[in-house]
Amino acid sequence: MLLLVSLLAAAEATPEAPGLRGFFAGVDYVPPGLGALAWQDDGRLSGNLVGEFDGWIRPPLSAHGGWINTRASLSASFGFLYLHDRTFADTSTVRGVGAFRPAVDYRRYLRPRAAGGVNGYGTGGVFVVVPSAIDVSDSYTAEEQADAVEGEDSLRAQIGGIGAELGFGAEYLFAGGNGEPAVSLGLRYAGRVYRGQSLQEDQLRVSKVWYGETAAVIEFFF
Repeated sequence: MLLLVSLLAAAEATPEAPGLRGFFAGVDYVPPGLGALAWQDDGRLSGNLVGEFDGWIRPPLSAHGGWINTRASLSASFGFLYLHDRTFADTSTVRGVGAFRPAVDYRRYLRPRAAGGVNGYGTGGVFVVVPSAIDVSDSYTAEEQADAVEGEDSLRAQIGGIGAELGFGAEYLFAGGNGEPAVSLGLRYAGRVYRGQSLQEDQLRVSKVWYGETAAVIEFFF
């Protein structure tokens, strides 16, 4: 019994390999490519700059951060844009449109991470586009205000959406001068699906987009 207690105490006192658990931050780069140009040329941008594929709430270069250990990581990222316009004359009119895009990603390594080598992993995540729209004026009649509210609802429906991704990747983990993991360079590929919608009068149109995406990733460990 004393031997078992001694072994358990020794196991708890033995630290994990240095630098293999802690906070990390990174940057993803997704080249625009011909697909983005074709999407724009086909007139599929939202027209208000805050849609998922308009390039503002999710630009080609984006940052993320979270927690990582020897076998898994959990990270989050955020994107946002808000356009506000206020007109002063005999009356005051305020119009605004925006979106907030939080995302969460989980990564599972195929084997315990090790510096000085290539580490493969599977990854999955979800994201949501939270819309915002406002159109108010002290000159609106009751009918005009009702039309403005209807326009706000239509904009929110057009901007908002939800999506998910599932993929795989690999990184090369470089060690710092003290032997602890310091920085990694890698590539990842993910299949993505995005569900959006539009609202016109009493008609709701729901659409989905499935596509693949490749990104270059650099991450720093603390």
